[in-house]
Amino acid sequence: MTAAGPAQARAFLEQWRPVVDEIVVAVDERAHPATTNECARLADQVYVVPAAMSNIEPYVGWLHSHCSGEWILRVDDDELPSKELRQALPSLLDEREPTHYFLPRRWMYPTPKTYITEGIWLRDVQLRLVRNLPGLWRFSGRLHLNIEVEGAGRIVDAPLLHLSLLVADLEKRRAKVEAYERIRPGLRTGSGVPLNSVFLPEDMEVTSLNRSGRSDASAADRFLQAVHGPETEPAPPAGGVPSVPLGEILRWSGDRPVSAGAYRARVTLPNGVAPMPAEAIQHVQVEVSNLGDEWFPRGPHPQPPIQIGYRWQREDGTEIELPTLRTPFTEAVAPGATTRLAMAIQAPPDHGRLQLRVDLVHENVRWFECEARLEVDISPP
Repeated sequence: MTAAGPAQARAFLEQWRPVVDEIVVAVDERAHPATTNECARLADQVYVVPAAMSNIEPYVGWLHSHCSGEWILRVDDDELPSKELRQALPSLLDEREPTHYFLPRRWMYPTPKTYITEGIWLRDVQLRLVRNLPGLWRFSGRLHLNIEVEGAGRIVDAPLLHLSLLVADLEKRRAKVEAYERIRPGLRTGSGVPLNSVFLPEDMEVTSLNRSGRSDASAADRFLQAVHGPETEPAPPAGGVPSVPLGEILRWSGDRPVSAGAYRARVTLPNGVAPMPAEAIQHVQVEVSNLGDEWFPRGPHPQPPIQIGYRWQREDGTEIELPTLRTPFTEAVAPGATTRLAMAIQAPPDHGRLQLRVDLVHENVRWFECEARLEVDISPP
């Protein structure tokens, strides 16, 4: 995802192009048109995305969904591959068990010849390299919260070279911190240090630095010369670069608002429900068709919290007031798609011929009111 100028976009892509098989780029619609041209020349897939959000995280899930390789390495437009990462990638991707790897970031400062080795800069390790299996991913879309991936993983000592402190001057970095503070004020590390202070080492009395390797320093220096140097002749205009609607992007973010058109579904119990004693638990199959305009998220902790629930009703039509179990979807369900899964139901303390009403619920918001209703014989305990 980038809003950088064409020189930075070109310098970034030229260093990554020999390292990877495919490059997918989302260009902020506010970027210079020449940025889109440079990306179209050097990347495999380029999209123009709306600038409706002030941080990158809501775009990350959508970007992952457009990658076709077996593995996905997400990088920001001010990050370069270190010598160690270039060397490590082939063996990492050949391993069979891991689904993800965490990569440290080296914060180069105050020049490409050195990087910070203390405090929050030293502990900056991020989940960036993931196997391309969307069923294992989850994205909140919130500032500073990265992808969550199920399965095996580990930290790899093969860093990304982070040039954020050298690409932007102090004034621009202060403005960035102020913008982040408005989005999520008061964020702190486990030791109580303001998280956004990572962009302002000048205020933190940084003293512990290590020398960069010759190869890394040279790569960073070439990148910065292109970023801060005179602009060269831009690439010719790119044709056919698609623009992406905001709704398509947001569907991957757990914190997204839910549209009014989402609350439509069809719920059935294909095999019915057997008679059961009061307070007993039974597992039954439920089939749900998504008739709305948004994806239903998978569990175990779905966001937005849309799940399958149920209520019990007496023969006289009064509802039995008691907490009931929730069952999350076992896969994400697209608009128009149908899924089937097992759900647990617990009989109430009452007995007699009671009505079971199985429905979808957006927790703390509303029931969908698309319920499947079934009479169930409940015997005494």
